Amino acid sequence: MIYKTITLDGITYDLIPQKEKPQDPPKVARPRAEKGDEYFYRCSYGGVCKSAECGIKVDGYRHSIGNYFLTEEACEAANPTKYNQALTRVRDYIKINFEKFVPNLEDESQHGYCLWYNPALFPYLSCEEELKQVAADCKDDLDIIRTEGERLNNLNF
Repeated sequence: MIYKTITLDGITYDLIPQKEKPQDPPKVARPRAEKGDEYFYRCSYGGVCKSAECGIKVDGYRHSIGNYFLTEEACEAANPTKYNQALTRVRDYIKINFEKFVPNLEDESQHGYCLWYNPALFPYLSCEEELKQVAADCKDDLDIIRTEGERLNNLNF
């Protein structure tokens, strides 16, 4: 249940009560290579790398974050680095500018607020004013997260 939404610069943010777990984002069906077949991913230095699908944790991790492509061309077209850098900047901004908010599940009078692009990506904020401040001060990065996230989700189709 969402108590209310606010819209800033044409982007709607959902204000979520802390006691309720946000819904998981919809699962995107991404193609995956058969065991032993190769796939491509962006390396930490930004280049295109390839690996054999072995069914191990690192393969699953790359697949789950969208850094997993069946063709070299699709991998070259992706820029997860831009997306990840924007995520890091917004998380750092929240950590630097606000005290860590830990939900108190026993106190129903408090509400937590989060950026609703993907509730697993950002920590809860303690009040609507903090949410508005993040939305205003991090607007460019939030735009990158929204648009690059959508683009990266659709590359393999």
